[in-house]
Amino acid sequence: RSRGLGDVYKRQNVLRVLNVSPSQLHYNGWATIQAFRSLCRFFRFEPTSDLFLHYFRTPPTDQALWLSLIRHQDRPFFRPFTSYKNFNVGFS
Repeated sequence: RSRGLGDVYKRQNVLRVLNVSPSQLHYNGWATIQAFRSLCRFFRFEPTSDLFLHYFRTPPTDQALWLSLIRHQDRPFFRPFTSYKNFNVGFS
């Protein structure tokens, strides 16, 4: 399936808001954008740059060649599953 121009525009809009060129974004950042876009489509959200930047940010850097994306600590997109207590009780 081919990607529409709207998908390309939405990815470039995040870059425009961050004020970086595509070659400056670390490859894990591209993966983060793609995963976010896929999850939004699955949950039927519109994957906007404002929504993306609500959950992810760029760390402060001094003249870095690559820009990384990290999640906001106080705003996780998903909460991690942290307890395996009684796992065997529920699934045995």
